Amino acid sequence: MTESIQTYALDPVSIPFSPVLAVELGSNAALVLQQIHYWIEKGAGRVIDGTRWIYNTLDDWLEQFPWLNKWSLRKTMGVLRERGLVKFNQFEKKQWKRRGWYTIDYEVLETLPLSKCANNAHVEVRDRHTSY
Repeated sequence: MTESIQTYALDPVSIPFSPVLAVELGSNAALVLQQIHYWIEKGAGRVIDGTRWIYNTLDDWLEQFPWLNKWSLRKTMGVLRERGLVKFNQFEKKQWKRRGWYTIDYEVLETLPLSKCANNAHVEVRDRHTSY
């Protein structure tokens, strides 16, 4: 039995999409940032020096973003790190357990010039049953 597109579109594990962030960062970076925020808000990972950090290997992230390949994900994470939005660390010093830890710098996020989309662009969701 095949599943309908509605089953996937309404999947409870869907990642919310922010058109405002996508205009500023690109769609992949906006989705990755949203997913990191989700895990932070959910209380995943652990608090280190007052900041919640979440951890994943590259392969773990790829399971959450199946449309990305390793190169695309590395590039996307690089963009987020270069912009200062995502901080990265490897807290484990043992060579066999060197996973990446990630957090969002919310102060940097607040400084993004999102107003060009938020104030001037209008995102309209249309019902597929309505004719225009």
